[in-house]
Amino acid sequence: QGNVNTQTWKMDQRRAVSSNCPTESEWFSRFVRGLQFRMGQRVKQDAAISIEVMLALMAIFERDFEQAAGQPKAQRRVVEAACFCLCSFCALLRGFEVVKVVLTYLKDFRQQEPINGIPPHVGLPLSGRFKLRGNMEQNMLLYVAGRTNSGLEPLKWLDRLVEALAAEGISSGWAFQRPDGSQARMLDYEDIIFNGLLEIQKKEPTLIDQGLNVTEDFGLARLFRRGANTRAQNAGVSAEDIDWIARWSQDGKDGRSRITFQGSMRVRYSDTKQMVPTLLR
Repeated sequence: QGNVNTQTWKMDQRRAVSSNCPTESEWFSRFVRGLQFRMGQRVKQDAAISIEVMLALMAIFERDFEQAAGQPKAQRRVVEAACFCLCSFCALLRGFEVVKVVLTYLKDFRQQEPINGIPPHVGLPLSGRFKLRGNMEQNMLLYVAGRTNSGLEPLKWLDRLVEALAAEGISSGWAFQRPDGSQARMLDYEDIIFNGLLEIQKKEPTLIDQGLNVTEDFGLARLFRRGANTRAQNAGVSAEDIDWIARWSQDGKDGRSRITFQGSMRVRYSDTKQMVPTLLR
């Protein structure tokens, strides 16, 4: 049976760490490996959303927004869902990263009119812990075109979000927040987004295959990120640009992305403004 209190050593963050946990033992490691050999391991990826479905989804949100006129809470709900989809798709963000957008700075990072040849755009300021970025709080500033060539309008919807929050007296904190001011969660928008996708599947079966189980095969974590990657490749965007925006490329041996930074977002915004044409490309 073995002694569950036997001390073992494991490598954690490049360090040897002592552990009395039985699941860290050599026997258990071999046991798990044997299970994988005998039963295999199932890997399930989220299906990717197409640009056509994205446009159809935005049309549904636009309709719902207009129908909710005079109902501030209902309109805000629609606006948040639309902004969630657009931020994830246009900035290649994972679903659980979208809710890290900071309203405090988002208000200032919007350019409504072309200036010096730079088209309207919006900077998405994010703050928190990000995958493959260690366990430190970090800030990121991602630029998104005000209106994409395919017809998506992130700037319009983010303007609506700022206005909806301002109408409730909210001008700081998270852009996606719960009634108590805490950061929203990705799953808070699952029902409204899936309802839109199910409506598209029912009314336009050529866009979403009837054999696809929307609630099972789609997942907000990577649904939009994978779709955006596919769309970018089909549109002829260079692999380097895709890697850069998706944070798959590295600047140096420390693995830091060129769009990850520490310190004041306002200072960083001023410093990177000269790179907006490249970032918007």
